Order: sequence, then C-alpha cells, then structure tokens
Amino acid sequence: MTATPNKLVAQTKSVLLQAQGRAAHWRTQLLDMLFPPCCLACDMPIIDADGLCPNCWGKLRFISKPYCPVLGVPFAADIGASVLSAQAIANPPPFARARSAVIYDDLARQLVSQFKYGDRLELAKICARLMVGAGEDYWAQPCVFVPVPLHWQRRLARRYNQSQLLADQLSAQTGFPVCRDWVTRKRSTRQQVGLVQKIASRMYVVHLWLPSASWSSMKGNILLLLMMLSPQGRQLRQLRAVLRRNIATR
Repeated sequence: MTATPNKLVAQTKSVLLQAQGRAAHWRTQLLDMLFPPCCLACDMPIIDADGLCPNCWGKLRFISKPYCPVLGVPFAADIGASVLSAQAIANPPPFARARSAVIYDDLARQLVSQFKYGDRLELAKICARLMVGAGEDYWAQPCVFVPVPLHWQRRLARRYNQSQLLADQLSAQTGFPVCRDWVTRKRSTRQQVGLVQKIASRMYVVHLWLPSASWSSMKGNILLLLMMLSPQGRQLRQLRAVLRRNIATR
C-alpha cells in the first residue's frame, strides 16, 4: 500500500523535527561540556545554564500577594484585593497596573546593574522568567510587548537595548508578539537622573511616535511596556501620553 503525498509530507516533517530536537539536545550537551553551567550571580557550578545557585536564589525576595492591585507594592497583611496602596492613591500612576518580580535589594540590584550596564546579555532569560511568574494575571488575555526604545546614538554606545532583549525573551516564553517599531526616540537626550521634573518633561514631549496602521492589528490587546525604570517615572508618563494620543486617533 502506497502512502499519500500528504502523509509523506507529514512523516517527513516529523522526522525532521525529531532530528532537530536530537541535534539541539547534543548541542546543549556539548556546550555544557565546553562551558560548564555556573550561577549567573556568583559563578558557582550549577546543573542547568542561565540560572542561579540555591544560595543566590534564596537571596531573592519574591513579591507575592497580598499587594497593591495597581502598583504591585507588597502589603504586610491582606487588607483586601481591591485596596490601593497610599502611593497609588496620592499619586495615581500613568498605567492600569504594574508588576515586579522581586524586591529591588542587594542581589536584584546587582543583576539589574550587570544586565543594563555590564554587557551581561545572558541575564535577559532569567529576568524574563521571573517576570513571567510575576505577571501571571496578564497572560489570560492577548498581550503585546512594547520595548521602550533608545535613541540610535545611545544604542550605538551601549550596543544593545535591554528592554528589547527582555521583550524577545518574554515573547519566546509566553508566545505573545513583540512590536519593536511601535515607538522610536526621535532625538537624543541627556540622562534623566538628577534632572528636575519640568526640564525632563519638556525633553520628552515629542520625541516618541507611533507608526500609522500599527494599532489596528493589535486592537483589544494589553500593552505591556518594558523598561528598566521606576513605574512612576517621568519617561513612562510621556510614553503613555504619546501612545494614548496616537491610539485615540485610530
């Protein structure tokens, strides 16, 4: 009995996928032999690459409920799912909700600093893994990852955009798309650290733009902005204003 063309195609694809899986397995084994996996924080030997040793993992202080439904700030006790933190009430943020994976203390600060300024690009995978766990209430609905851009001059100097690396890893781990070209920075600006609010706000008024026709294909999805700044930051307020202004006209 001869096989139909469709069956042959399916069988061929199955064989190729199995071969690719075996090749990936042996490639990983070979890399582990040449470059044994070590902890991303302290260089202690570990079993799997792109992870932390038990000692360093235990130093991370994970944020879990109860927390503020808007800012994600942890509460000492459960005071109700809808109760906002004092900070969210006194200074309402420019977003619907934000989530953080861990408390920004010693080890977390070290990992973020190395990722942002130390060319430790391999930290993107574990940072995204932590963010997937922290954002579990997002994934039930369609999402779009929007990395906050760098001006091309700063991108050239830094050689990479950590927000885009995070977006790519989050996309790989959740299956949701990344829209890298939704926002671009039109002009180079000084670092925001230490600037007074009036000056910093003026620098960001018209530096970002949203390409026409980008929004229609993603309408109804949750926009997740990825940035290495405080969620109360001036840059985020300017970015959200640009997105809302452009989306409202479509």
